[in-house]
Amino acid sequence: MVTADAAHTQHANCAWLRRRNAHYIAVVKASHPGLPGRLKRLPWTDVRLDHYDKATRHHRIEIRRLKTAAFRHLDCPDARQALRVVR
Repeated sequence: MVTADAAHTQHANCAWLRRRNAHYIAVVKASHPGLPGRLKRLPWTDVRLDHYDKATRHHRIEIRRLKTAAFRHLDCPDARQALRVVR
Protein backbone atom coordinates (compact mmCIF):
# COMPACT_ATOMS: atom_id res chain seq x y z
CA MET A 1 0.00 0.00 0.00
CA VAL A 2 1.44 3.33 -1.10
CA THR A 3 0.09 6.74 -0.15
CA ALA A 4 0.99 9.76 -2.25
CA ASP A 5 0.49 13.48 -1.90
CA ALA A 6 -0.95 15.56 -4.73
CA ALA A 7 2.46 16.12 -6.36
CA HIS A 8 2.73 12.37 -7.06
CA THR A 9 -0.86 11.89 -8.25
CA GLN A 10 0.12 11.46 -11.87
CA HIS A 11 -1.16 8.87 -14.33
CA ALA A 12 2.36 7.52 -14.97
CA ASN A 13 3.10 7.10 -11.25
CA CYS A 14 -0.16 5.25 -10.60
CA ALA A 15 0.39 3.00 -13.64
CA TRP A 16 3.93 2.20 -12.45
CA LEU A 17 2.59 1.14 -9.05
CA ARG A 18 -0.14 -1.03 -10.57
CA ARG A 19 2.36 -2.80 -12.87
CA ARG A 20 4.09 -3.84 -9.65
CA ASN A 21 0.78 -5.03 -8.11
CA ALA A 22 0.86 -2.24 -5.54
CA HIS A 23 -2.27 -0.55 -4.21
CA TYR A 24 -2.30 3.19 -3.76
CA ILE A 25 -4.13 6.08 -2.16
CA ALA A 26 -3.46 9.35 -3.95
CA VAL A 27 -4.49 12.88 -2.97
CA VAL A 28 -6.22 14.84 -5.73
CA LYS A 29 -6.02 18.62 -5.95
CA ALA A 30 -6.67 21.18 -8.66
CA SER A 31 -3.17 20.71 -10.11
CA HIS A 32 -4.33 17.46 -11.79
CA PRO A 33 -6.16 18.45 -15.01
CA GLY A 34 -9.77 17.33 -15.10
CA LEU A 35 -9.66 14.81 -12.25
CA PRO A 36 -11.00 17.08 -9.46
CA GLY A 37 -14.03 17.95 -11.61
CA ARG A 38 -14.78 14.29 -12.30
CA LEU A 39 -14.54 13.53 -8.59
CA LYS A 40 -16.89 16.42 -7.73
CA ARG A 41 -19.48 15.02 -10.15
CA LEU A 42 -19.68 11.69 -8.31
CA PRO A 43 -23.08 11.40 -6.55
CA TRP A 44 -21.79 12.34 -3.10
CA THR A 45 -25.23 13.32 -1.79
CA ASP A 46 -26.39 9.73 -2.37
CA VAL A 47 -23.34 8.19 -0.66
CA ARG A 48 -23.79 7.26 2.99
CA LEU A 49 -21.51 8.71 5.62
CA ASP A 50 -18.84 6.13 6.57
CA HIS A 51 -17.34 7.98 9.50
CA TYR A 52 -18.08 11.09 11.56
CA ASP A 53 -15.82 12.46 14.28
CA LYS A 54 -16.26 15.56 16.42
CA ALA A 55 -13.60 16.41 18.96
CA THR A 56 -11.94 19.33 20.66
CA ARG A 57 -8.31 19.61 19.66
CA HIS A 58 -5.89 22.51 19.86
CA HIS A 59 -8.56 24.65 21.58
CA ARG A 60 -11.06 24.30 18.72
CA ILE A 61 -13.80 21.95 17.65
CA GLU A 62 -12.77 19.71 14.76
CA ILE A 63 -15.32 17.79 12.70
CA ARG A 64 -14.35 15.16 10.15
CA ARG A 65 -16.61 13.32 7.74
CA LEU A 66 -15.57 10.43 5.48
CA LYS A 67 -17.45 9.01 2.49
CA THR A 68 -16.40 6.26 0.08
CA ALA A 69 -17.78 5.97 -3.46
CA ALA A 70 -17.21 3.14 -5.94
CA PHE A 71 -17.07 3.81 -9.68
CA ARG A 72 -16.08 2.10 -12.90
CA HIS A 73 -13.58 4.47 -14.48
CA LEU A 74 -11.99 7.73 -13.47
CA ASP A 75 -8.89 7.93 -15.71
CA CYS A 76 -6.55 6.80 -12.98
CA PRO A 77 -4.97 3.32 -13.44
CA ASP A 78 -7.17 0.64 -11.84
CA ALA A 79 -8.78 3.15 -9.46
CA ARG A 80 -12.16 1.86 -8.28
CA GLN A 81 -12.94 3.95 -5.20
CA ALA A 82 -12.88 7.59 -4.20
CA LEU A 83 -12.65 8.77 -0.60
CA ARG A 84 -14.01 12.16 0.34
CA VAL A 85 -12.72 13.68 3.56
CA VAL A 86 -14.31 16.90 4.80
CA ARG A 87 -12.69 18.66 7.74
